[in-house]
Amino acid sequence: GGVAALEETLGLLGSAEKRLAELCFRHLGDDQSQLESRRALERARDWYRAAFEANPSHHWSGVQYLVLDAALTGTVDTEDWKTAYRAAEVDRRRPNEYWAQGSLAELALLDQLVHQGTDLSAEAYLNEMKERIAAMNEAPAYNPLTATRLQLARYVHWWRQDRGFFPGASDLASEAERLAALLV
Repeated sequence: GGVAALEETLGLLGSAEKRLAELCFRHLGDDQSQLESRRALERARDWYRAAFEANPSHHWSGVQYLVLDAALTGTVDTEDWKTAYRAAEVDRRRPNEYWAQGSLAELALLDQLVHQGTDLSAEAYLNEMKERIAAMNEAPAYNPLTATRLQLARYVHWWRQDRGFFPGASDLASEAERLAALLV
């Protein structure tokens, strides 16, 4: 219906802005490009937040919003974190589910800022993702291990304190790097 189409559109807008931000960050080194990269990340966060508000059971958009907000502001909205976490845990119970584990691993990483506690560690969620994919008859068309590794790499190479991200919070780069190594 209309809400699903709206939610998907908002998510796509967020994704497009995030890609633009990454393009500006990676390929254009001047200050103006870095500023434009940051502005695009802010717009991406706002689109993802709108998508999550339209459908709070869609943990993926919630995680994208929470991660970008944390990177930009150094803070995580505890109630939104809890909502995304519960939604991902509900999805995780479905047989053959593996995307929820990526969301849960990232939420576990963000838990360093909210201190709510997760049922399993980030490593355990990623290992479960790997096990579920290995148990499938054929690999998924879009590899969640690669997608999750690329997402974790953003903390390592891009969303770092020495680049002005996670202000006043703990930098998640070293932990993200450790987790990404599990997916190689």
